[in-house]
Amino acid sequence: MEDRLPRERAKEKSCDLSIQQTLSYSSLFKYPMSFYQLSMFLISRKEYDFQFFIKSLRRLVKKKHIKAIRAKFFLSGIRPVSWELRDKYSEELVKDSYRYLTLLKAVPWIKLVAITGSVAANNAVKDDDIDVFIITDKSRLWLSRFFVYLILKNINKYAQGGEGNRKFCCNLMVDDSATRWPKNKQNIFVAREILGMVPIFDKDNEYFKFIHENQWALDFYKQYKINFPNKFNKSKRNHSKFVNMLEKAAKSMQNKHMKGKITTEIVNKDFIHFNKNDHSESIITEYNNLIKTLN
Repeated sequence: MEDRLPRERAKEKSCDLSIQQTLSYSSLFKYPMSFYQLSMFLISRKEYDFQFFIKSLRRLVKKKHIKAIRAKFFLSGIRPVSWELRDKYSEELVKDSYRYLTLLKAVPWIKLVAITGSVAANNAVKDDDIDVFIITDKSRLWLSRFFVYLILKNINKYAQGGEGNRKFCCNLMVDDSATRWPKNKQNIFVAREILGMVPIFDKDNEYFKFIHENQWALDFYKQYKINFPNKFNKSKRNHSKFVNMLEKAAKSMQNKHMKGKITTEIVNKDFIHFNKNDHSESIITEYNNLIKTLN
């Protein structure tokens, strides 16, 4: 019994800290979390059973380390945004996205279209722009991007120059040979984006393949559960020489158009990331500074 008590206290302390770390991360966006969100996206290298987690949550509320209003949790000292309002806006934008982004099914080489960013995180403001992540067939990235641009531009839904107004920022596209995130970019911010994305459509279980390729993200969120298919079928490729020529032409044409405009963007044959408004590094730095105050 005496041996068990120190272990139990250590476990309680660990769970308390995980909850505070998770709410510290959400506090960077002034965002309160529902019970479901907090338990699903708990920043932890360990799993905790349901009752144990609830006890930790109640203990932290009782000690006034965290607050709970209308079953939404946030750090004491934070003035949170309206969860209900952000939920309403996010839901509306996701609904709109299904309506328009399913048009991209017409592009035969697109394998996954998913929403990321504030809309996927349930934290959108009214008429926010919508971040879109796209996976294509190998060696069909630039051709796919060309048709994505044509389709969305034609319906006035392609965001350019940081404009919002419910338009789509297709700022991250990869082909299926480059879906595993580089080791030096594997961090808590990217992990949250990956696990929180909202798939609009996929082909051949590409969504599950992508998560499977990036299981390192689950190390940050041990409570997050996903049921992978028993097996993944290999994608059938039918790469004609003519379409290969079109891919090269599309890449050359778009690179020429972007010449002199590229700053911090990452552009190569299998990965395109237009990250002019990428605040991930500052978010991680701020988060790390915050959690130092918890220890």
